[in-house]
Amino acid sequence: MGLAPPKPHRRDNALLLNILQDAVPLVRRPWDKIAKQLDWTQQRVLERVSDLADGGFIRDISGIFDAASLGYSIALVAFAAGDSQNSLDDTAAVVAAHPGVSHCYARQDDRYNLWFTLAVSAQSSLGLQRTVERLGAKANIEKHLTLPATRKFKLRVRFDFDGADPVTASPAEPAPQTSKAAGDVEITPQYQAAIRGLQMDLPRVDEPFAQLGAKVGLTAEQLLSCADELIATKKIRRYAAAVNHQNVAATTNVMVVWDVSNDHAEFAGTQATEFPSVTHCYLRPRAEDWGFTLYTMIQGQNRPDAESIIESISAKIKNPPRRELWTTAQYKKSRVKFFTDDEAAWENS
Repeated sequence: MGLAPPKPHRRDNALLLNILQDAVPLVRRPWDKIAKQLDWTQQRVLERVSDLADGGFIRDISGIFDAASLGYSIALVAFAAGDSQNSLDDTAAVVAAHPGVSHCYARQDDRYNLWFTLAVSAQSSLGLQRTVERLGAKANIEKHLTLPATRKFKLRVRFDFDGADPVTASPAEPAPQTSKAAGDVEITPQYQAAIRGLQMDLPRVDEPFAQLGAKVGLTAEQLLSCADELIATKKIRRYAAAVNHQNVAATTNVMVVWDVSNDHAEFAGTQATEFPSVTHCYLRPRAEDWGFTLYTMIQGQNRPDAESIIESISAKIKNPPRRELWTTAQYKKSRVKFFTDDEAAWENS
């Protein structure tokens, strides 16, 4: 089902959002290239991008990195944050202050009600588990889960908007943004500088990569060359806009966890990913007091819509035991900034 784009300029916004969330061109003049693709002027593109950003429909335009390939350890973490709203809010404030936390949500559950994703660099003095323990100690949390992914079935948030021209709208899984052959690159100081530049919001100027490069001591050519290599080696999954789904599309968010056996996991995960409303699907280890292994994030236009999707998934994967954790509050949603001093500052505080 197509989703209604934000107003005003509804059709313009639909066309532009479908392009921006798939892939912004990694060229010196990306706005000009998008303008030619849409048969617009560059000024019209920049005006619409500014409208979308100012209205909160897109958070930023930057590189979407694969943290693990950059040497970071990542896990989904759950805290038992207490029953009171004050306790939940206080715990969330402690958690959200860590620079490696990208998402932090309150979810309805009588055991674990604060869930967040945490990335910790190879240079961390604590490492992943000790970081979780320190966060727990700071927030006076006694019970927590650390759940690294053991299998990724799907990680793709992509919305289709009504009014998009099928010729100009990008596919759900865009083609690679570079023609270079995949290999690997060592993350040298130059690549680290490029990553710092590519994770900044893309400026709305004629040659935005020249401006970003200048901020990190690189030319536009050096920055774009590094970007090509990072995409070719899948360290950047794509360079695109982060869409605020609560403003432009789905208003209901639920994490459904499923108790699937090892021999059923591949089938269940593969089937669940076929549902467009499933944006994330991971296999995670079974914890001692938490017997769930398959994790699906579901976006719905409302709760009845999401409930219907859950039932359809359940039937498709043979009705394993499940637990529904409905989102009640969003405390943090941002992309982790890699290769900065923020982590060391937090650990030394």
